[in-house]
Amino acid sequence: MSKKNDDEPKPFDCTEYCKMTSTIRESEYCTKKSEIRNGKIFFGCMEKLRQESEPVQQYYKCLLWDMGMEDSCNTCLLKCVNNKNKKMEKSLKKKQELDKLIKKLEPNMILYGITSDEVQKISDRYANSQSGDDSELGAEAIAAANIAQKTLAMAFSGKPVDIAYFGLYAEQSSKSIKKIMRKKNKAKKK
Repeated sequence: MSKKNDDEPKPFDCTEYCKMTSTIRESEYCTKKSEIRNGKIFFGCMEKLRQESEPVQQYYKCLLWDMGMEDSCNTCLLKCVNNKNKKMEKSLKKKQELDKLIKKLEPNMILYGITSDEVQKISDRYANSQSGDDSELGAEAIAAANIAQKTLAMAFSGKPVDIAYFGLYAEQSSKSIKKIMRKKNKAKKK
């Protein structure tokens, strides 16, 4: 007789004890099956849903939408197919604009004393917040990226570029970004 391995998945029907939203339970993502692997439960629906984009995942997992509180979509800060938050929409558009600029300028961002990774972090924070320092930080990063792009485009097309002005602007922009970041870090520590 062969002894069953404890590491082997142990499938079971999870419909009786399901804690998922009714939106998931009534969707094509519901497999009605779960497995115990190494002492942890893995839900079939979560495995299937994991392959979808973040906005789709957030819609199916949303408890407020599931409870019929669709008004919450007007102020929600999560990326979702049902998000109706106008501020979030504007922030995401600005983030897309900044992401495009970052891609174009990646090799040249060092001129501003800031790495492309740092600008990407600013971009991500900007999209997740519509107030205070993050908004100010995102706006400053977008302005710096726009000036850098225009200056580089002028230089590559053979037009004269005032290097001294570009250098001063880059230095001032870098200082502004770092000042905003320091201010934000101080506020976090309080």
